[in-house]
Amino acid sequence: IERMRAEGYRWVFIDLPGKSSPITGMGLKVADLALIPSRPLEVDIEASFDTVRSCRGMEKPYAYMMNVAPSSPFSKRAVEVAKLLLDNGHLVSPVTVIQRIGVADATARGFGVNETGSDEKAAAEFAELFAWVASITKGKRREQAVTTKH
Repeated sequence: IERMRAEGYRWVFIDLPGKSSPITGMGLKVADLALIPSRPLEVDIEASFDTVRSCRGMEKPYAYMMNVAPSSPFSKRAVEVAKLLLDNGHLVSPVTVIQRIGVADATARGFGVNETGSDEKAAAEFAELFAWVASITKGKRREQAVTTKH
């Protein structure tokens, strides 16, 4: 990671297991932000508890991202789950990533949707998400990203 930073890479995303493990700990150690993707479902939120505990224990900032959400970013479920998380002291990305076939198709080909040009709406969502993440990791919203321990 340090070599990549020295070479000028702006982004390094590490897809870690959503459970406590040595590899998760190593990834969190170098993270500027742990972005926790979650469908707006109770089962996904429950599955993230180990990651949240690890982030808090390491004093690493984290944020939830509503992901693979129903067809409207303002769907009742996504809004309710995001509000519940916010009300319980968690940072939540204001960008909801909608379930779109263009994302799945790009991923299957080894690309991001922004690289394929196959889905402009999905690419715009990810561009907005990346801008939000950049604002946090550059310190513009750092104080909001660090949550208090419960």
